[in-house]
Amino acid sequence: MPDQPNITYAQLVTLLEVSRKINSQLNLQMLLDEIMDLAIGLLHAEKGLILLRNESKELTVQVARHMDKHSIADVVELSRSIIKQVEKEGKSVLLQNVPDSGDIPSTSSMIRYKIKSVICVPLRTKNKLIGTIYLDTTKSEHFFKKEDLEFLEGFANLAGIAVENAKNYQEVEQLVKERTSDLETAYEELQATQTQLIRSEKMASLGQLVAGVAHEINTPLGSISSNADMFISTFAKLRNRLQSLEDSPDEILKPIKILEDLSQVNKMASERIKKIVGTLKNFARLDEEEFKIVDIHEGIDSTLSLTAHLYRDRIEVVKEYGNLPKINCHPSQLNQVFMNTLVNACQSIKGKGTITIKTRFSGGKIHLQFSDTGVGIAPENLAKIFDPGFTTKGVGVGTGLGLSISYKIIEEHSGKIDVYSKVGKGTTFTVHLPLEGKKQSE
Repeated sequence: MPDQPNITYAQLVTLLEVSRKINSQLNLQMLLDEIMDLAIGLLHAEKGLILLRNESKELTVQVARHMDKHSIADVVELSRSIIKQVEKEGKSVLLQNVPDSGDIPSTSSMIRYKIKSVICVPLRTKNKLIGTIYLDTTKSEHFFKKEDLEFLEGFANLAGIAVENAKNYQEVEQLVKERTSDLETAYEELQATQTQLIRSEKMASLGQLVAGVAHEINTPLGSISSNADMFISTFAKLRNRLQSLEDSPDEILKPIKILEDLSQVNKMASERIKKIVGTLKNFARLDEEEFKIVDIHEGIDSTLSLTAHLYRDRIEVVKEYGNLPKINCHPSQLNQVFMNTLVNACQSIKGKGTITIKTRFSGGKIHLQFSDTGVGIAPENLAKIFDPGFTTKGVGVGTGLGLSISYKIIEEHSGKIDVYSKVGKGTTFTVHLPLEGKKQSE
């Protein structure tokens, strides 16, 4: 049990003030700086060091005052024997008049640096040495006395507690940061999952809607188409019969010809409706398994048909299709990517413009390039366009989920999506897809 320091009332008051100061600081580096400045100021030292044990239990310099890097190395070297003794014995060392240094022999370096007095005390917490405070001076009028040693020991006791508190706070703060980071990651994953669920739910609803609409349309459409065929056939027979008569009046033949033409128009309209329903079914791929080997061009063409109202009469669509092998994919999901990309392209072109679709196969992958001559994307927004909820379209125009969903779909197919854009020139999205995509078992 070490002897209790003999500290005066004035020194106790000073230590109380010191305790208030250092215990209000929880940032370890700022705390060490404050401890060093207070120790040097209160004992009128010229230079000072604070050393703390690192993870390897070695004492390393944390704070140095009134010395450059070269001087720090020299001071550590010349004071090594003193610091080692403090570390080994856990007792303070006081050299009052170098080279007459009592029990501790002075070194040639101390004499060369004209150091006249040295004081070094241990920093402890819970009876465990965690570091040392080292001070020295070259001025005879500021030789360290026994009272200074006792005061610095009391100061070091308070400093040790403050350092331990700051270390604990630092560890807790780091733990909180890690937990916060984990929570943020979990929240982002939850958002991504939620987006995926919204997408899946929307696609399921769309599938049910398309199935219902297709059934409801196809039934009466079949009757209309069949009736149109019958009308065309009947009117043709009636017209031929009347024409075979010698005196067939024009006032009868003319209405029959009109009715025949109208039936033909109805027939063509029925075929058009049938084609639209087929395109819609093809887009949603309701009758296929989740993963299927398909022709990617069919999906692009189906999507172009469904988005025709957005570009008709103002945007030219140029198709430069390469020779592509069929791909193993989820067709409806890729069609959704094409839909999102083409809708964005159409909306980015304010007047007349061009959308160019290029496809090619190389390096075992299919590459799909969608280029538009629209307004382009600002550089500061390029890094954010795939973030859920991000949109530049304004309120009521976009949800900010289209590209985020597209990115997720391509990622799930083990693919990649790139974007290049120049403001005022246009944007190019390039989708890279492996032939196999992801395995169905995943």
